Amino acid sequence: MPNEALQPYVSTAAQQFAPGNFVRTWNPELGRNAVGVTRAIADVTEANPLVLVKWLHDLSEEFVRSEYLYVIT
Repeated sequence: MPNEALQPYVSTAAQQFAPGNFVRTWNPELGRNAVGVTRAIADVTEANPLVLVKWLHDLSEEFVRSEYLYVIT
């Protein structure tokens, strides 16, 4: 098997919340229906990774578990 065929594992959640995606949250602690932009993934191999989000309502950045986010399509 050639080395080119081997790809590092990246979880589905890490792919879904890749940097640059617009997201919203339903978590009341973060602000109901807050909207932000993903900036980074802490560990792309984790099933429920921490996602660095820049919130648009106050321009703050914080890590949020992917289970609290939805990608805006």
